[in-house]
Amino acid sequence: MSSTDDVEQKLAEIWCQVLNINSLSINDNFFDLGGHSQLLRTVKSLINKRISKKVSLTDMYENSEFGLLASHIRCLTEEREEVCGYFE
Repeated sequence: MSSTDDVEQKLAEIWCQVLNINSLSINDNFFDLGGHSQLLRTVKSLINKRISKKVSLTDMYENSEFGLLASHIRCLTEEREEVCGYFE
């Protein structure tokens, strides 16, 4: 997968490292790739360190596809309501 931005690149590196895989696609699901709750905790910790964003385990379960999680992290990164889908 060719990442489109810094968030996707760093997240792809984290997933590949933790899941011991060489590549993934935007629609890949963490659990379908062999992930489980303990590995999810490892990914959470690495996201907090490498991307400097606090992501909850609940958010990670709800956004278990790579692209969804990357979008969620972007929302935290950009802190813009329109990016996160919050419209009033």
